[in-house]
Amino acid sequence: MTTNNSSIRRPAVAVACAAVAVLGLTACGGGDKDASDGGTSKLTFTGSGGVTQAAMGVASLKPFAKQFDVSLTEDEPVDIAKLKVMVESKNVSWDVLHTSPFLVDQNCGTLFEPLDTDIIDLSKIPADMVSECAVPVAMSATVLLYDANKYKGDNVPKSWADFFDTKKFPGTRGIAKAAQYGQIEAALLADGVAPDDLYPLDFDRALKKLDGIRDDLVYYETGAQQQQQIESGDVDMLIGWPGRVYAAVQNGADFEPVWEAALYLPDVLAVAKDAKNKDTAMEYINFALTDGPQAAYADELPYAAVNTDVAPPSDAAIDKFAPTQQKIAEYHVLGLNSAWWSKNMSDMTKRWTAWVTR
Repeated sequence: MTTNNSSIRRPAVAVACAAVAVLGLTACGGGDKDASDGGTSKLTFTGSGGVTQAAMGVASLKPFAKQFDVSLTEDEPVDIAKLKVMVESKNVSWDVLHTSPFLVDQNCGTLFEPLDTDIIDLSKIPADMVSECAVPVAMSATVLLYDANKYKGDNVPKSWADFFDTKKFPGTRGIAKAAQYGQIEAALLADGVAPDDLYPLDFDRALKKLDGIRDDLVYYETGAQQQQQIESGDVDMLIGWPGRVYAAVQNGADFEPVWEAALYLPDVLAVAKDAKNKDTAMEYINFALTDGPQAAYADELPYAAVNTDVAPPSDAAIDKFAPTQQKIAEYHVLGLNSAWWSKNMSDMTKRWTAWVTR
């Protein structure tokens, strides 16, 4: 991955506020003032809820609100249809959204604001993860995960091919009900497609491969549902998100990750189109990318920092499930091509939905 080392000006308001904070004062906010609130800035953050949003609260939301005297409101979940209604009605109540790059890239300029790089410092963020309207805040991944109580010793899954081998590894398989979260790529890799030849995706070939395990599939629609299926024993292995699986393991599940040819994808922050508190939203994003919040988030959940100055998490249990730069290099972890998905999302969703519901 490449890193953008260009010099980007820090926002004057953030610098000024930092100075005020050092003096122990609190009458300094972001960029959007509300006279009825005594000059305090406001920010509405919308994420996925659950452990992910709680970790974001600990790592960056609450520290930002405290340091810069911001009145913080949280909402969940991110709903693109709801955002569209807000924008069309010119009554946008969300400011910052924590979501996937697919949704943002597909709606950049219409439902999301371009990033303000006069405010957001991108010098420590891999340039290939940044798009016009989205900036990564943490590295997530789609990984093969399996129940270590069911598959033991030498008879454990080690590759995507094993996920599709129901004779050697009988059991239920969990996958996302949405098309874009790795099952298409996993099917093609399991069928022998070379990583460099994945895109454009051969959808027909992938669906044919998935036909072979159709009767063993269980679908999840959210990360919370994925975690629930693991904890309840509804799935024996899954194409899932390590953060949610880590949470399930903390609650007593015994699942192991398989990192070989896993698929990384950053979680991103974006600003809603016509957000009422746009400048404060940009300032929050800038704050969330700095060393302290990045390290704190990586220590809460196994989502690796994207700030290149931040070391891997110190907790071995978290590091086991974190898609760190070291794992990406060591296990040939691949990047999901969000740009390709954004361009082809509508057609691929129609074809995937037809396959799931037939």
